[in-house]
Amino acid sequence: MTNKEEIERWLLDAEDTLKTAEADHKGGLIRATVQNAQLCIEFSAKAIISCFETPEWEHDPGKQLKRINEKNREIIAKKIGPDMIKQIDLLAQKSSDVALWHGWSTYGRRECDGSWLPAAKVCTKDTAETMLPIAELSFKTANDFYNGWFSK
Repeated sequence: MTNKEEIERWLLDAEDTLKTAEADHKGGLIRATVQNAQLCIEFSAKAIISCFETPEWEHDPGKQLKRINEKNREIIAKKIGPDMIKQIDLLAQKSSDVALWHGWSTYGRRECDGSWLPAAKVCTKDTAETMLPIAELSFKTANDFYNGWFSK
């Protein structure tokens, strides 16, 4: 399956959320930076997934992407190069690592003592500054995959 239109759809949303996260960060909007960075990472993973199958309806596409990467290693390496396998593995891991931020940056987080920490306090400057470079790398991976996959 090489559904170019689906990949392009996911990539467009990934790029848009990345640009929004970068603008949010410049504007000091920490919670919005975290939300949009997480979405960019998720959409980037789903762009690659959509080349092979329909992305699952969840915020953690990491397991699906890892499975697809393992199943299609040879063809991906042949078409794009062996470094892409490593990049996809990293994207799969990072998309799983940040998945919970979708809910936390929207609804907040229940703490161990049972109290509820609002999203505005869960999302910190450190979190935003950690997630933004991951989003940038995630989009680059998805875009590199797209360019490599459809170049030949």
